[in-house]
Amino acid sequence: MFEWFTEFMESPLGKLISTGILAVAVLLLTLAAAGLVNRLMKKLVDRHRKTNSSIATVLGFVRYIAVAAVYFAGGMVIVGAIPVLSSAVRTLLATGGVIAVVAGLAAQEAPRQRGQRRDDPRIQAV
Repeated sequence: MFEWFTEFMESPLGKLISTGILAVAVLLLTLAAAGLVNRLMKKLVDRHRKTNSSIATVLGFVRYIAVAAVYFAGGMVIVGAIPVLSSAVRTLLATGGVIAVVAGLAAQEAPRQRGQRRDDPRIQAV
């Protein structure tokens, strides 16, 4: 019986079914984790709002970033399980990383290009 199951799981249909099961499991775990993070961060934000803390606004923003990070991680696990999408997404993420580095370096050079002098004390040497 196990030999038949092993042969089936190595077939294209078996691989498709196992990938689908993995995707559903990861999706359910991602939804549960995102709900948990959202609930915990909401309690933290509410606690700081009751005390009129100025950090409550920042925590509200961090809450959405944390939930988005959980969804992103879950999505990447699902995409990583699909071989065709995995290589394409890997290429896109590498390209996005290079673009982020270039944009960061351009942002550092921006004050110098707006007409400020190089000996201006507000511009720190890199």
